[in-house]
Amino acid sequence: MNTQLRYILYVRKSTDSEDRQVQSIEDQKRELEQEIIRHKLNVVFSFEESQSAKKPGRPKYNEMISLIKQGKADGILCWKLNRLARNPIDGGEIQWLLQQNIVKSIITSGREYLPTDNVLMMAVELGMANQFILDLKKDVIRGMRSKVDKGWKVGKAPLGYLNDKYGEKGEKKIFVDPERFPLVRKLWDLLLTGRYSVPQLADIANNDIKLRTREGEPLSVSTVYCLFTKTFYYGEFTAYGEIHKGAHEPMITVQEFDMAQAILGKKGKPRPKNKRLPYNGIIVCGECGGMITSEEKIKLVKSEGVMKSYTYHHCSRRKKDIVCKQGGISYTQITLQIQQYLEQITIPESFLRGAIEILREENLIEETNRNIIL
Repeated sequence: MNTQLRYILYVRKSTDSEDRQVQSIEDQKRELEQEIIRHKLNVVFSFEESQSAKKPGRPKYNEMISLIKQGKADGILCWKLNRLARNPIDGGEIQWLLQQNIVKSIITSGREYLPTDNVLMMAVELGMANQFILDLKKDVIRGMRSKVDKGWKVGKAPLGYLNDKYGEKGEKKIFVDPERFPLVRKLWDLLLTGRYSVPQLADIANNDIKLRTREGEPLSVSTVYCLFTKTFYYGEFTAYGEIHKGAHEPMITVQEFDMAQAILGKKGKPRPKNKRLPYNGIIVCGECGGMITSEEKIKLVKSEGVMKSYTYHHCSRRKKDIVCKQGGISYTQITLQIQQYLEQITIPESFLRGAIEILREENLIEETNRNIIL
């Protein structure tokens, strides 16, 4: 080793999970200090960085390379080559600077890389560092998708729920927060009465029921508003552009969520199945022959002090040449009419006997086939 060269000491610890199993910055420093003493190296600069090398753009790394290009240093001292680069851009730059003798030496724990060395070995080591990131990314995505497929939301659980801190990796669940769950449910109940605005509910949350975030902070108006728009509370969540049914315990029903969105003046979040109102598209108007359509209305029942959902049916009046004078009818009324109509229908005796005979023949055929299979 050339003891006259000026080295830059570079240690890095990623903030991402990729380096949780490698040595910490202090461990790297301790080992490299032994190299400095053992080979009497001249270290003119020292850089410490806590940032992932999976993509270009590390400030300390760029400053180090700039000093070398300016001729203020000759070599690099680091724990392993993967401390310098885990992406092809930084890796290619390091190799090129070494080949051009701009970087005259790279010393790692137990090895030195020189401009005269076979470039293949260095390329393989940097390539392995880059491949590690690619494999890690695939494994993380695969694990997250597996968790989502099992019905568990990835990331921080909404207010009223707790993330599993002690479960196995990929198997961590979401539990009910015994302290905040009933308080958040109370906010939903108050909203569904239709008597409170979101700012009023935020004030109630902070001052009356003393609801706080997991960090102990009071709830802002925007936080309370967003809380009422999360489909997670009725048992669904969105991940990777798809809607998934959660395995967690729902706080509210789908109907309550829809009612809340109507109170807030929102259409709500899309769900995998469109809600189909009863009798839509299967009944025609007795006066004009137009199709009967349905509407859902949400009204405040003053006697009970709660918001309730009602369904009404009326003629679509699509036939332009006929003026239809029929008004609307409630779901209860139209159901009663259908029941009265069905009660008037009887099966002719001759048809009944024939149908029973056909069923007997079919049963004999099925019995014969079943015996053959057995």
